[in-house]
Amino acid sequence: MTNNSLRAAFLSPILMPVRIDSMGFTPVSKNQEQNAGPPIDKLEGRVLKMTALRNRYQRNVVTCSSPDGNRSTNGVLCADCLHPDCRLKLKVHLRDALLLYVLYLNVPSANNLLDLDDEAKYQGEDLCRWRLRLTTRIHGSWTEVIFTRIP
Repeated sequence: MTNNSLRAAFLSPILMPVRIDSMGFTPVSKNQEQNAGPPIDKLEGRVLKMTALRNRYQRNVVTCSSPDGNRSTNGVLCADCLHPDCRLKLKVHLRDALLLYVLYLNVPSANNLLDLDDEAKYQGEDLCRWRLRLTTRIHGSWTEVIFTRIP
């Protein structure tokens, strides 16, 4: 290990929230209201963390939020509410060198990642040890994230 790579191993990553859209992966500001850079066609890195969450929107404004996917911030159990406008997402932290990407996956994209996690477990490995490439596939009005292991 060189001196530079050792030093890089101890650096804190730069947080990079990313919006998934028809352009690929677009870096956004922390509140996700403004673009913070040009779109990126693919991301690479290792999954550090996955967290289920739920949000309900009215006119593009969050009216209810559950950071753990089980109980909303106002104390209501998600299983008791089951509001039809509530959307389940998977929050993913993807680490690549000096960047920590934060992505919010829709259900089909989350299933793709969870299928890969199952594959890793079947092989007796941990997904967090696999280096992944993320690309997008457009389906009309929504975008799916495709996960591929980098050998």
